[in-house]
Amino acid sequence: MKTEDRQGISAPPSRMQEAAMAFRKQCHIIWSGGRGSGKTHGMRLSAIAHCNELGADARALFVRESHSGLIEIFDDMYRLSKAAFGTAHRNKAAGTIELPNGAVMYFTNLGDEESYAKVQGRTVTGIFADEVGNYPPDTFRLLFRLRSNLRPPAGVRGEFHMTANPHGRAHSMVFKILSQSPPWRVFQDEHGAKWIWVHSTARDNPAVDFERYRTELLASTAGDEALADAWIEGKWSVLGDSIFDNFDPAVHLIDHLPPVEWGWRVVGADWGTRAPSAAHLVARPKGDYRFPNHPPGSLYVLDECCTCVPGNLEEGLGDSPASFAERVKEMLARNNIRTCQYAVIDDMRGLHGDTVVDLMNEQFTDGSLRWRKPIRKDRVGHAVLLRHLLDGAVTHDGPGIYFVSHRCEHLIETIPMAPRSPTRANEIDPRWRLAHHLDALFYGVRSIYNAYRTTSSQATVVGMY
Repeated sequence: MKTEDRQGISAPPSRMQEAAMAFRKQCHIIWSGGRGSGKTHGMRLSAIAHCNELGADARALFVRESHSGLIEIFDDMYRLSKAAFGTAHRNKAAGTIELPNGAVMYFTNLGDEESYAKVQGRTVTGIFADEVGNYPPDTFRLLFRLRSNLRPPAGVRGEFHMTANPHGRAHSMVFKILSQSPPWRVFQDEHGAKWIWVHSTARDNPAVDFERYRTELLASTAGDEALADAWIEGKWSVLGDSIFDNFDPAVHLIDHLPPVEWGWRVVGADWGTRAPSAAHLVARPKGDYRFPNHPPGSLYVLDECCTCVPGNLEEGLGDSPASFAERVKEMLARNNIRTCQYAVIDDMRGLHGDTVVDLMNEQFTDGSLRWRKPIRKDRVGHAVLLRHLLDGAVTHDGPGIYFVSHRCEHLIETIPMAPRSPTRANEIDPRWRLAHHLDALFYGVRSIYNAYRTTSSQATVVGMY
C-alpha cells in the first residue's frame, strides 16, 4: 500500500484535504498543485464521503485516461472502501465496487469516443477524474462531455472533482479554468457552474518527507527550471511543453487599437474541409508609427474567422470556399478594411481540377483580395519567427506581435497549447491536430516579412530568412 494510502486510512485527512473537502457541497473542485501533495487521495476521501452521505442513491464514476492508471485507482478505492465501511464487493469484470449501504462506484478509462460510449447515458451522482492535467485535448473534451451524465436526485448537488498537475498535455486547458480566479476562492464560469481550485504542494502532505522528495524532483527534471517549479511548487503560470512558452497574455493581448493608418494588411488562411478553415488579419502600422510601449515594426493580429464547430477547434463545419470567402469579407468589413496587399491560403485541388486559390479568387472579383498560395510551408521557420516576435514584445529587442483579445479568441487559445515536437525542438509536434489557426497566422506573418524587411535601431533584420 502506498504511503498516502496508509496515511489516509489510519489517520484523519491532512489540513489541505480537510479544507478542500469543506467545499464539496458548494462547488466543483479542481485539486491542483505540485506532485506528492495528496491531491488524489483527497479526491478519494471525497468520494467516500459522497457515497456515505447519499447511501443507495450514490453512483460515483471514476475516470482515468489509461487502463493501467484505472486499475491502480480501482485497487486503491477497494482498499479504502473496506477500511471505511468494513466490507465492499468488487467486480473486476464489470469495473464496479458495491458498498454495504447500496452505493455503487463505477470505473472507466476515457481515451476515445469508443470508451466514452461505454458510459454514455449512465446516470451518476459524482464524477472523480484523476490526472486530468495529462489528458490529451480530445480526452479533456470528452471528460467535460461526461458532465451530461451528472444527474443526482432532486435536492442533491452532483459533485465533479478533478486532480491535475501543471506541465501536462492539458496544461493550457486546465489553466484556462484556473485563471478565472485565485486559488481557494469560489468562482462561477460562463455556464453558471461554481468552481474552486485548491493549491497544494508536497509540504501539505504529512506522509511525505518534503526535502528528500524535492531532491528527487529536481533530479528528475534535469535542470528544467520551469518544470521543477511546476512539479515542486505547483506553479501554473509557466506553460507545459508548449513551443510558445514565451507567450504572456499580460504582454501580448491588447483590448483595442487606436485609429491608425496601416502600411501593410495581410490575410493568412489555412484551408480545411473536415478540419476547420481559419483566417487571420495581420497588419503593420504605416511608416515609423508605433503604439506606446510597443517596439517599432511590430505586427498586430486584428481579427480571425473560421469554420470550427462551436467548442471544437479540431472539427470543421465543411464550408465551401464560397462560404468561407463570405466569412473573410465579413472580417474585413468589421475592421473597415477594403483591400489587402496579400492574401495567402494553402492550396488544394478540388474534384473538378480547380484549386482553392482559384475558387477563392472567384469570390473576390472586386480586387479587394488577390489570393495566392504560400511560397513554401516551413513550420520550423514559422515557429522560430513567431517565437522571435513574442520575445520582441517582452524584451523590446526587436519587433513584437500583439493580438486583439476579443477578436482572436481561438488563436489565443491555440498558441499556448501548441506542443513541441519530441524530436525537433523548433517544430510543432506534427501529430497535433489543432494547428489550423497557427498555420493561418504563419502564412500571414511570413507574407509581411517576405515583402517588407523590418529593421530597428535596437535589432538586426529578422525578415527574409
